[in-house]
Amino acid sequence: MRIFKFLAAFILTAGLTYSLNRSWNIKGAPLPAVGSLLNPFSGFWRNGDLFSLKSPSQTVTVNGLQGSVTVKYDDRMVPHIFADNLKDAVYVQGRLHAQNRLFQMDFITRATAGRLTEFLGESLIRTVNGKPSAVSILEIDKLTRRKGLLWAAENAVKGWQKDPATFAVLESYVAGVNDYIASMKPTDYPIEYKLLGVKPEPWTALKTALFSKAMANDLAGGDYDLEATNAKLLFGKDFDFLYPEFFKEQSPIVPKGTLWTTASVNPKKVPKNDGSLSFLGIEEIKSGLQFNTLEKPDPSNGSNNWAVAKNKTKDKYPILCGDPHLGLSLPSIWYELQITTPDINVYGVSLPGIPMVIIGFNNHIAWTQTNSGFDVADWYAIQWKDAKKESYLLDGAYIKAELKIEPFLIKDKGLVYDTVKYTVWGPVVYTNDSIGRHDMALRWLGHDESDPHELSAFVNVNKAKNWQEFKEALKTYNLPSQNFAFACTDGDIGLQVNGLLPIKEKEQGRFVQDGSKSANAWKGFVPRDQNPQYRNPARGFISSANQQLTDPSYPYYYNSENFESYRNRIINNKLEKMDSIRIEDMMKMQNDNSSLFAAEALPLLIKNLDSASLSVPEKTLLDQLKPWNMIYDKDKIAPVLFEEWYKAFYTATWDEILTRKGKDEILKPATWRTVFLLRDDPNNIYFDDISTPARETARDMATISFKKMCSEYAKIKVLNPALDWAKYKDTKINHLLSIPAFSRSHLDVGGSAKSINAIKPGHGPSWRMIVQMSETPKAWVVFPGGESGNPGSKNYDDFLNKWIEGSYYEALFLQKKEQADKRIILTETYGREAKK
Repeated sequence: MRIFKFLAAFILTAGLTYSLNRSWNIKGAPLPAVGSLLNPFSGFWRNGDLFSLKSPSQTVTVNGLQGSVTVKYDDRMVPHIFADNLKDAVYVQGRLHAQNRLFQMDFITRATAGRLTEFLGESLIRTVNGKPSAVSILEIDKLTRRKGLLWAAENAVKGWQKDPATFAVLESYVAGVNDYIASMKPTDYPIEYKLLGVKPEPWTALKTALFSKAMANDLAGGDYDLEATNAKLLFGKDFDFLYPEFFKEQSPIVPKGTLWTTASVNPKKVPKNDGSLSFLGIEEIKSGLQFNTLEKPDPSNGSNNWAVAKNKTKDKYPILCGDPHLGLSLPSIWYELQITTPDINVYGVSLPGIPMVIIGFNNHIAWTQTNSGFDVADWYAIQWKDAKKESYLLDGAYIKAELKIEPFLIKDKGLVYDTVKYTVWGPVVYTNDSIGRHDMALRWLGHDESDPHELSAFVNVNKAKNWQEFKEALKTYNLPSQNFAFACTDGDIGLQVNGLLPIKEKEQGRFVQDGSKSANAWKGFVPRDQNPQYRNPARGFISSANQQLTDPSYPYYYNSENFESYRNRIINNKLEKMDSIRIEDMMKMQNDNSSLFAAEALPLLIKNLDSASLSVPEKTLLDQLKPWNMIYDKDKIAPVLFEEWYKAFYTATWDEILTRKGKDEILKPATWRTVFLLRDDPNNIYFDDISTPARETARDMATISFKKMCSEYAKIKVLNPALDWAKYKDTKINHLLSIPAFSRSHLDVGGSAKSINAIKPGHGPSWRMIVQMSETPKAWVVFPGGESGNPGSKNYDDFLNKWIEGSYYEALFLQKKEQADKRIILTETYGREAKK
């Protein structure tokens, strides 16, 4: 009997152990191997606060250093790295990145490489409109691989290896990451690895390239070629009226009237694009299937930046300000630090996975970036020889596509394979006939082999001392194209639009092109010295906010459907009027919630509203809107009413598109175009409800949409009686895996996508920085997160409350490692392992 009980207990224990240490898939949803998570010796409770376990002073022995490195942590756990050479500095930077953000680095690079199935399995269940829906992780991985992001990263490494000196710096960074990974035991793995039942893998130069391509794809991987093509076919001669590329109220980055140097490549002599829209018909618009296409980058990906000259500031020093607008996540995309070597002393934020400081300042200069928005992703329609689709027409002859077999490792299942076709233009991303872009090839600048000296760009920016050195450093920086704002202790301010700008014929790349003719290729790149730029303007400030780069007099054509229309005008209007500027003024401005969009649209909507037809409750809501000051403060209800009204008005106005099958594959008219159409032509034919026999006007649209808004608002109010703008917007910052316990929801913040404080759900200012260029620069900074990627650490999101309230920390910018400061709370000394 005892033996039977023992065997039963053993079998039960063994079965439970097997079950808990295996990932299961229940109705398509992966259940992690919770055994390792609950293990008392290596489970989640071992993921305590790493920093709290450290003594105030300690020595760390590592393998890859040439000398010793000192790291001083301040009271926010920001590390200040002091090294005798650059390789040692980035070695320790890599180690710190891994120590604090390893899962983030690993997850982003595997996602970019099309390797999510290794983490998440073949599929997941997600909620769509309140209903569970299966998401094919394998299909997402396949599409990511077909878009060529892994191929792009491989090409980047090929280019980087041609500059051995700088590549050696990257290899030192990689060694630092791997030094930390090698020092870890399973008990030390970040909690996400334990939840997913996977383990870290070594870092490589390819992974750094993948991280770089993830950023490039996010900021320069979008396109609207098919949508614009279908809109042109739908609206015909009205297309240019509805979708103009420039409007006169625009306040371009380089001020209007700037005289341009003679172009070395005369755009008027660029060979004509041989493409035609005739190969696409409106019947090509498909309804599409959920999750069958890759998501486009968020059109709000952008930023604000500006610098004011010393004669406009109270203390007579230039001031530079920047706040990159990106998707917000926990851990934060940024990692704050200082790096000091004999020829560098730089402070700012880095990207975990990439060496050096990306945005920041040194003893001489400060810089920050906004997205330029160049369209560098063009689609080409391919004419295949036959149903096998392995040969395609080019210049009258058929050539074979290159076929590349791609393996995918599915967690707990094994390998599956896919075949990607490569043409002279690039990869064929979609093969499913239900997708509008099926069988088209993607020409993306990010696929090109990188400049051999690309890695040296930020190394040289980090050590630059003036405008000329700064510009010289950026000559090898190609993608994503950015508007670099600059300020210097010598008094200079400037703005450099940097990156490769393809030379195109007018409107080339705005529409799908004929891939059977090589004449439709780009005609080279704009010479770097002819990229838009300016320094020390008479108006006393420079600025950019993702708007049009220039007025139409610029000699080269460039395009984007997402140039920003409002923040740029708010910023320039404010700076024009300001004088004796203080740091506090810049803080207030970065947190400004006012909306030029609302200021232009709301009076026009009210003007066209038939208020006599409103009911008493409707008039009550109108009375709440009329005195609104157009500021999206968190505790106001007026922004909710306006947003709901405008949304209903826009939907009613553009019913020609929004009620059509395949509406997601037709370009939507811009907000500014809709507002100015209301202002300039309220009787325009497009202010008509196509579902009725009557011919409506803007007055009808404004009234109908207002009544709809009132009805929708009543429903929302029932669900949330304490409704205000913050609750309506419901800003959240999700963990990378969207784990609720590791995320932060219902943030009490104001702002809007079209305010300077451009906060919307899951997106907004990812880093606020203000730098005064005094003899020793001073800076005030904050980001919505913390230095640690460990949800169990107090440093996981300890900066978030400051960010929410619009406050800042003064950065501790140390000048030498011997410098004493009461804010230093921990010192680490890294030394080489003794030779045996």
